[in-house]
Amino acid sequence: MAEIVSKFPNERFIDYLNTLHNASANNQSAIAELNITNPFFVKTMVQREVGHYIKNMLEGEASFIFVLTGHAGDGKTGILYQTLRDWNAVKFGEKLKKEDIVKSLTGRMVKYIKDFSELTAEERLTVLEKAKVECSQGITTFLVANTGPLIKIFDDCFSNAASAQLLDAIDNNDGQIKQYDGIPVAVINVATIDNSTFVKPFLHNLLSETLWDPCSTCGKKDYCAIYSNRCLMEQSSDRVNDFITKHYVFQQEYGEKLTIRQIVGHLSFTLTGGLKCEDVPNSKSAPFKFLFSNNFFGCKGIHINREALNMRAVADIVRAAYDQKRLRADESLFIKRDLTGIFTKYIAELLDREGELLHYNEDWQRAVRRAYMFLNIDTSETSRKEMLQDVFSYWFPRYLQLRSGEPASGADKELVQDALQMIFTESISGKEKDIPITMKRENGVSQSVQLVYDSIIKKKVKIELEKVSDYSQTKRFLIYISVAGERVNTRISLPMFDYFEEIRRGAIATNIDPMLSQGIDSLKAQIISLCEADRLDIELLTLTGSGWESINAEYDAGDWRIV
Repeated sequence: MAEIVSKFPNERFIDYLNTLHNASANNQSAIAELNITNPFFVKTMVQREVGHYIKNMLEGEASFIFVLTGHAGDGKTGILYQTLRDWNAVKFGEKLKKEDIVKSLTGRMVKYIKDFSELTAEERLTVLEKAKVECSQGITTFLVANTGPLIKIFDDCFSNAASAQLLDAIDNNDGQIKQYDGIPVAVINVATIDNSTFVKPFLHNLLSETLWDPCSTCGKKDYCAIYSNRCLMEQSSDRVNDFITKHYVFQQEYGEKLTIRQIVGHLSFTLTGGLKCEDVPNSKSAPFKFLFSNNFFGCKGIHINREALNMRAVADIVRAAYDQKRLRADESLFIKRDLTGIFTKYIAELLDREGELLHYNEDWQRAVRRAYMFLNIDTSETSRKEMLQDVFSYWFPRYLQLRSGEPASGADKELVQDALQMIFTESISGKEKDIPITMKRENGVSQSVQLVYDSIIKKKVKIELEKVSDYSQTKRFLIYISVAGERVNTRISLPMFDYFEEIRRGAIATNIDPMLSQGIDSLKAQIISLCEADRLDIELLTLTGSGWESINAEYDAGDWRIV
């Protein structure tokens, strides 16, 4: 039977993009096993650094059991496919077998199990027991598994301490080969990898000229919102990549990390808005209605696209409501209405035309803010910093610098010192050299009298950075504080930095996020544990009209006396 020829030359690719998101029911390629058989997968797939690391491990001289774990959608199957492709062990478009033995480029025999988690408990135990035997026969076993089913089966297959050892390996995620009852096992947990680094290479592939060249011969090219989005995103790729990456980092820091599958779906929808080639309208409002900045935020023009809310990525960004925040650029955008000084001529005219129809109302203003986040032509560092502060949080730009390894400044240390003083005493005094560590009720009620447990010297509170290895080329550091040279092992997260800034400004909230509250409590407990507990005197802080005053009492000859 002859192949049906579409009147839209790039319809197959656009249809593929629409199968990657779940804004509609047509999302079969969102399932990894089906996606890798699509010819467009090979053209858009990202060679992930963790995949190169795993390939090199598996090509080593010694055989072992390797476990690749993580959550559903974290890209485990894609990493397995990447490894097999590097060894020419699978053809383009070929469906992976459930298990197979292949040969690496160095001659190492590797047996992979694609869906270890989907096996029954008895089958998982059989596979592991067999892997132990085959390890001694020179065969390395590559298990791909969701984290949950692994724990119990390791206790069943190894000693009772195996699950604890496995959990430790998953948390540390160093990928090192360790002994489990004499059997060498290595674990990599892709759930801990920073998925924001996936954005730039994926968009580079997605927007490549080769994939979009057929659109140049399409009769709808001149008014196609999908093709227009591709051109706009490609022309402003640096700004687009930066904003999307920063958004995902911010979401991760606030506990809303997306999987690779969810990111792929979100970015695919950003391009198409769910449109098919045959549905692309020829109207003046269509380029605005389906503008990629609106699609990214789950909007169809000025209205929420209800179907887009099926995607968690969109639901998260709608909840964040970035486009409702006041920007320092608002004066130029809405009072001076200087769109031509902020956008290219095409975007300025597009937004102004819709603004006139909508009487420049608040819904239109939110759409302009959405466009501004991606398409502002001012690429100066000042403009970028202001946008990040206004859209995300005041400390976000500085946090990104610390996160990338830039040494802490005096202002960073001062923030932490002031915050600790506020946390322990509910006030800040720049004159004091010490921070009193007080014992008080944690019910949100201010106390005019507080017992001083000990004190720490302000200048001995410092910020330390610790490099994280997450199998990517991007340098990333975790942030901690130390007191008199002793590390406090609670990570200082972005929510903590934002909270520190809020309480320094006097915005004390008693009902803070439970995860943040837990982090603050842990920080306080560890600082207290570093203090002295054997004082022979009592010190009280009392709140007077002129501020906090210290009262000391000593025990002498059976009595306490004020000194």
